[in-house]
Amino acid sequence: VIFLPTFVVTKTKMIEEIKYPRSLNADEYILDRSRSTFSGNNRDTFSSARTARTFSSARLLEDESILVRTISVAMKNFDPDLAVTCAALDDIVKHNGEGNDGDVPFPLGFARTTEFWKLIVTSGMVAVILAFVALGFVNCIDEVPTQWATCAYGNDRDCGDLYTGEFYWIGVTAGTGFCVGFLRYLFSYPDNLPGIFKDIQLCHVEPKWALLTFTLSAISISGGATLGPEQALGNLGGGLATYISQHIVQFSNSDHQKLFILAGMASPLGALFPAPMLGATMVMELSDPIATYMEFLIILSIPCTISFAVFYGMIGDTYTNFVSTQTQQLSVQWIDDQNFQGYMIMTGFAIGCVSAALSITSLVIVGVTKQIFKRIRSRLQSKGKFLTEVVPPVIGGIVIGAINWALPATVGNGKLIFSWIINFGTITHPLLSRNVLMCTGFARMVLLGVSMNSGFVGGIIFPLLTIGLIAGAVMFQMYPYLPVALCESTFMVSIACGFVPLPITFTVMSALLFFLGAYQSIPIFIAVVTSYTIVCGTGFLRTLSLRAQQQEDEENNNKTPAQNDSIVMSETTNPSFVERK
Repeated sequence: VIFLPTFVVTKTKMIEEIKYPRSLNADEYILDRSRSTFSGNNRDTFSSARTARTFSSARLLEDESILVRTISVAMKNFDPDLAVTCAALDDIVKHNGEGNDGDVPFPLGFARTTEFWKLIVTSGMVAVILAFVALGFVNCIDEVPTQWATCAYGNDRDCGDLYTGEFYWIGVTAGTGFCVGFLRYLFSYPDNLPGIFKDIQLCHVEPKWALLTFTLSAISISGGATLGPEQALGNLGGGLATYISQHIVQFSNSDHQKLFILAGMASPLGALFPAPMLGATMVMELSDPIATYMEFLIILSIPCTISFAVFYGMIGDTYTNFVSTQTQQLSVQWIDDQNFQGYMIMTGFAIGCVSAALSITSLVIVGVTKQIFKRIRSRLQSKGKFLTEVVPPVIGGIVIGAINWALPATVGNGKLIFSWIINFGTITHPLLSRNVLMCTGFARMVLLGVSMNSGFVGGIIFPLLTIGLIAGAVMFQMYPYLPVALCESTFMVSIACGFVPLPITFTVMSALLFFLGAYQSIPIFIAVVTSYTIVCGTGFLRTLSLRAQQQEDEENNNKTPAQNDSIVMSETTNPSFVERK
């Protein structure tokens, strides 16, 4: 322990002059060193294989493997007694993975490289740009709906009553569908672009379509589609980062490029959630690990924090912050009246089971609407590309407007009615009818499926959060002895987590939004884990997907040759299809 560090301190200049053979990796280098250094009994005592295993972890320190070079050179040139050194190193190897002290991992020296700081500086500059973009986007999707859906949902209980909407809403949503469809036709926008979850897993966003995706999403959500902003902002951030990494800033390897793209996707999400760390944890939970945990977290957290600081500094709020005096009172009431009791664990489990059922219901509705609009497009194939692209969004817009007129609380992705649900649906004597809430929640599931499959562009997380809030209000009306904050905070995220694997992000987000303590977060975590286990962990979701794919294959096989030829001709004449090929 004393002998080895002495070489590092006293022989620094001599060691720095030794060139590390870059043609060899660390294992090969150590194996070569051990073979040339040890002979006879020493080779038996401290085998070259053991040497290679011992110092293979030294690659984690940095690319030049300082520890490897130091100890190897020291043993060859300066050690007067190889046996003593070998015995000491054998002891280190023996106890390396044992005990409370031996299993502490050596930290990676990632912050000592210029590549790390290039990532931080570049992603920070991109985060500033994306913060301003996110501000404009959020203002658009927040303010435009209030210009045509003029009811003050936060102050008027009657805004959500049946058939109290306006007929012109149908024209607004249908016109939005026409604009979206026309832009899709004009720019040959492909139908098979991956969503934000797939983009994160691929660590790549096609820059060519990022700006158009952003524009279509802004128009869709502003015009009443039940979709969230995460798809547009994440896609634009990833597309900008992909373009920069390909044409402006070159990184030394593909992993650093992927980290930069993920940082670009995470930074605008830091302005959406109530805390910037949630943007980083969301990307980390959805992606495969590229670097060590702390390096990954730091590279994502810094641009998220910068984006959050710029965004919050300009408007003093974030997109998901629906905090009010009423919300704070709900949390205080839970802590003061009941605090945490054992039955709440089982309550969280029960909510998780119900949320799983609601998640499956949402998936079934989305699947049904997908088949409906797929058949509509199939019938329009022979009519030309223009009608194929424009008619489905117009039909979807008409359906959305009609449901908005019948149930005004279904307008938009839910941001308008957050305060409406909290203020009027969760007080001691609720002012909202349970039937209205249940109809609104089910109608939002239908609108989510219509919006996703008719041609509108956007995310699914925020509409599912709204459905969860509605389910929480219904639960409180059915079981008024439960804390309101328990019902709302748990249901809000557990439905979405049925098929969106974000348990940590959702749990922390719900606890922050409702000002909950440590014990109060327990039923939330139990609910999200239970919901995901039932929907995805059991393989139920995969079974549904495989069955739908099998049905689709059977339908394609049953088509006549003329139908197949018309579909092939319409696809192959699509410029985007030719370009993909």
